[in-house]
Formats: sequence, structure tokens, C-alpha cells
Amino acid sequence: SGLAVLNQDRIGHSFREQALRVSLVRCATGDWDPCSDRGLVQASMRLLPHPGTAEEAGVPFRADEFNCPPVAWQITEDQTAEERGGQPVHGPFLSVKGPVQMSALKRAETGEGWIVRLWEPLGRPAQCELIPGSHLDRALVYEANLIEDPGSQMAFCAPGFPLTFRPFEVKSLLIRTEAGIRDGR
Repeated sequence: SGLAVLNQDRIGHSFREQALRVSLVRCATGDWDPCSDRGLVQASMRLLPHPGTAEEAGVPFRADEFNCPPVAWQITEDQTAEERGGQPVHGPFLSVKGPVQMSALKRAETGEGWIVRLWEPLGRPAQCELIPGSHLDRALVYEANLIEDPGSQMAFCAPGFPLTFRPFEVKSLLIRTEAGIRDGR
């Protein structure tokens, strides 16, 4: 069994001499920073007891939920009902199977698809599978860099796209659909 400290405001952690520690001190960023260690400090923390390992207990996912609550928004469908043969869209837009977290899903800056950012949170090699929803069945997936330039196209292996991660690696993927993304403005 274990204990995790989840904190919403501070990134300083340590485990030493059998003690979990969280720093509440805002470190100086330079002589020009007038706010360093001054004024009211607010912090939100949670203790999360868990059985087994942090991975088994989903600690990275629980910490992410605490730091950044989920946000829901309406997306514009890439196909009209007529283009889908009158069939409604069911199921998830996109899912990830494996010990990797999705940190972003957003419209590509060019409007030519979706950007998905995934990362490995446990500090060890991992494999996962990116599974597009049924309404993305004809989408093309590319590895992308941070500024969203498409790289090599990824191979589909039913039901999705297999991915391999190094410890703490972040990957950006570009998903392009035939219709692109309609601008809702």
C-alpha cells in the first residue's frame, strides 16, 4: 500500500527519511521578480492512500484530475448526417488504452485536423493504443512536432494505432479527416 500527496499549486516534492514533503515556498526566479516569497500563499493538497503501486491505483490520473478538472465542450462533426448515411455518431471521439495520459485534444492551428498530446507519467517505458471513434474511421494519423508540422504517417493496426513511449516522453499527433474541421465562428 502507499500514500500519494496531490497538490494543486506547487511542484516541489521530495521523499526523504521516510517523509513525504511538499514545498509551499515559491522560489526566486531572479532579482527582477518582486513577488518571490511574499504575500498570501494559497495551497490545495490531498492525501491519497492507495493499495498496491501508484500505477495500479491510477495516481497520475487522479493527480491530473485534481490539478486540471475535465472540461467538456461541443465539437463540430466532420460529416453531416447525410454524409454518414443518416447514421448518428456514437461512442467516444478518441480513447487511449494503456498507461499513458492524454494531456490535450485541440483543433490544429491550421484547421486541418486535431492535435492530440500524450505523455507517459510514471517514468518507465510504456506501450499504448490510440483508438479513434467510429466517426474518425477514415482519418489519417501523423506524428507531429510541437508546432504541429506533420511527420510520418502512422500505420493503423485494428482497432487503433500502437504507440511506444520512453519514460516521461510527450508525443504530439495530428489527426486529419477527409472533411477537415468546420470553423464554428
